[in-house]
Amino acid sequence: MDNDFTSILGDSVLIRVVQEFIADPDEPYSISYMHELTGFSKPAVRDAFNLLLDSKLINRANKNDKRPLFKIDKKSNRFIALTLLSYADLDDFNKTNIMEEAIKQHIGNMKLLEA
Repeated sequence: MDNDFTSILGDSVLIRVVQEFIADPDEPYSISYMHELTGFSKPAVRDAFNLLLDSKLINRANKNDKRPLFKIDKKSNRFIALTLLSYADLDDFNKTNIMEEAIKQHIGNMKLLEA
């Protein structure tokens, strides 16, 4: 999925890092890999990762201290909200209805869990 939070929230290290995590939520990211994807310095990316760790939006995906990997917490309400924001951006740009379908699917999944 291609999304662009920068058109809504501005361009910063944190926004671009969040955008990458949302674009591919199953991908584990290292600081080096995120540096390559975004073009921001490793210290700036590390700072963004630390903010996201503190907010519990991402978690450590491995125990390797030399090359830690991080994944987004897909159970987080923030993840769901950011994903819907990316769908809304796509819908507005492409005149599609992806967000509405995603909301319907999410509500359906919640009902299944309650049963």
